Amino acid sequence: MPYKGYKQTEEHKKNNKLANSGKHLAENNSFYGKNHTKEAKENMRIAHLGKPAWNKGKEYSKEIRERISKGHEGQTPWNKGKKTGQIVWNKGKTGLQKHSIEWKEKQSERMQGENNPFYGKHWTKKQLKNILHRRIPTSLEEKFQSIVDKYNLPYKYVGDGSFIIGRYNPDFINTNSEKIAIEVYARYYKKRNHISIEDWKIQRSEVFRQYGWEIVYFNEIEVNEENILNKLKEVK
Repeated sequence: MPYKGYKQTEEHKKNNKLANSGKHLAENNSFYGKNHTKEAKENMRIAHLGKPAWNKGKEYSKEIRERISKGHEGQTPWNKGKKTGQIVWNKGKTGLQKHSIEWKEKQSERMQGENNPFYGKHWTKKQLKNILHRRIPTSLEEKFQSIVDKYNLPYKYVGDGSFIIGRYNPDFINTNSEKIAIEVYARYYKKRNHISIEDWKIQRSEVFRQYGWEIVYFNEIEVNEENILNKLKEVK
């Protein structure tokens, strides 16, 4: 590599161009454009087995080290200000990376309102069915389902996109011909994707009401036997 401030002459540039041209390589290298056969490659590999590297155990002389050091004077090291050594991103953590509650709240605030790429948009019925088709229940929905089964409550899971009210897909619906839908949700995820949980409920309830449906909400804390039985008893 030319030293700093060095400028190539036109003749030098011309010679470099010629040296790197295909014609020059073809005239001065009998192997130009050819490839080693698999057999030749294997023979070369075997020939080098057990041979140490040419510079193994060797050290630069003091004079060479001084010349190298002088050549790097005035240059900024590529890793200046950086920690050396490889750092594992999830060192000391089990499974997926864990974030603090504060970090999650900041992320939630950052994605609210117009900052959310889906703000003001709605899925069509066809899009919803395609997106939710065969969606398996979440752990929270499974917990709700286990309570429904235990007490033989008249509700079934439809959160796989099999039932749409307006433009929304509820998690559970009543099976006794009563227009009662149920939404089971985790507050953290709703905060992350909506302006607020209350606004999310209002928007959803308004659409359900237009079709004569009543909707009941259960967050992760409210999904327990006593609360579900009491809350569903009130809407009968």
